[in-house]
Amino acid sequence: MRRALKQCAEKKPVVFHSDSMGEGSANLRTYYLATACNKIFVNPTGYVNVLGVTARGFFLRGLLDKIGVEPQFLARKEYKNAANVLTERKFTDAHRESTISILDSLLDHV
Repeated sequence: MRRALKQCAEKKPVVFHSDSMGEGSANLRTYYLATACNKIFVNPTGYVNVLGVTARGFFLRGLLDKIGVEPQFLARKEYKNAANVLTERKFTDAHRESTISILDSLLDHV
């Protein structure tokens, strides 16, 4: 839908109006849709609450150590970090860098 709005906005003015935007995290989609328009209007008594994006990592290495399981994986490069959930206790520098890159890419589209 956003792509269609964006294409239309390249040919004719497209205006987005809302009483408020951002009530809850699901409404980031509403804001994302609105960014395809030429102009965005929000009711003067409304509000815009656009939150950022976040990512949380979970790591099971501590649990595996407690139950005596030794994970063994081969990694081709440091940025191939899917196995880190089982082999690490926290983000490695490469894992953190790739996660931040993904989040930055998401924000670039909003």
